[in-house]
Amino acid sequence: GYDQWAGPFVRDRPHGVGTMRFADGSEGEFEFENGKPKASAGGAAKTFEGRLDALDDGSPSTVGIPGEYSGGWDDAAGLPHGYGRMQWDNGIEYKGMWARGVYHGHGRKLYSRGGGYEGAWARGKRAGHGITFFDETHAHGVLRWEGPFVDDKPHGIGQAYVRAERDDEHGRWVGDTAVKGPLLEFVEGKPVNWPGTP
Repeated sequence: GYDQWAGPFVRDRPHGVGTMRFADGSEGEFEFENGKPKASAGGAAKTFEGRLDALDDGSPSTVGIPGEYSGGWDDAAGLPHGYGRMQWDNGIEYKGMWARGVYHGHGRKLYSRGGGYEGAWARGKRAGHGITFFDETHAHGVLRWEGPFVDDKPHGIGQAYVRAERDDEHGRWVGDTAVKGPLLEFVEGKPVNWPGTP
């Protein structure tokens, strides 16, 4: 599931250099400043800001698409490493942890047409606990699904969140626009018991 941090805390927030254990069992030295991740500790605590034209992040939606990067950097490899933000020219954005050019650790990827994923990544793939967001036209009224991911696909039983009923005569919401819905299951990325699936 979640990434685990072993290191110093200041006022209940990770602060300083420690060890991060990722969902796939790998570990790396890591640095936080007042709860915010810094570039990886060790030899790669450099940063980079500017254009990246041919980043192979392993994702079909963004591989080879140019964009702007800002964050931790592995100088020797010439790749994002540590905490960083990438905004591709096609409108897709990833903000979170990187390991030598791929998503690794906690991160959030949002798509230009709506939808996205936030949670654990391992070697460029969604792995462990995460939340997938759906765009308005997708998923039979399910706004988001929170549960386990295996090999980049939702897999297992998770909690669905559905659109709340409007609460007043003017069609406005009172409170959250999403409420807990049913437990819904995926098997290797395919929905099993979703509303409207045969």
